[in-house]
Amino acid sequence: MSKGGDQFGPIAVDRPLIELFVKKFLMFLKTISGDATGLIKSLEKIDAYLKDQESTYLLSDQLTRADCYLIPVLQHLRVAGKAYKNFEIPTELFFLWRYLKNVYETQAMNDTCPADREIITYYQLKASCPPHLSKAQSLLGDERTFSCPERSLYLNGEFEDLL
Repeated sequence: MSKGGDQFGPIAVDRPLIELFVKKFLMFLKTISGDATGLIKSLEKIDAYLKDQESTYLLSDQLTRADCYLIPVLQHLRVAGKAYKNFEIPTELFFLWRYLKNVYETQAMNDTCPADREIITYYQLKASCPPHLSKAQSLLGDERTFSCPERSLYLNGEFEDLL
């Protein structure tokens, strides 16, 4: 068994790294200032970890328990962060975006990911401000944010083969 628990992974991706990210995300939504510095630093740490991996996901080429902790929070950050704070994961975090792209291609994500409206509704009482939704956006649909910015698929200005 590894230090982080069964199938959680090596020390570099133990619970404290993911828990820090979760804490920074929730603090970001609750603060009025909208300062994302701490949140971005925690995302950069995850990106650095992913850069050193030779696997598709956090620990292997199969989804593990560690991924099951991280993936929902990343998805909630994408949807709620955008809706409440107009925050988007920086496109420069190439390895994090590659990870998300791989996750979005799994049947598990397609089968279990809640609709964006459900995520936005969940954070309604947790966020420091109401969601910024345009008239075109609806809380009635089943849309899910699974896209990756094209720019994020480039490392150092060159397209990387992600397959």
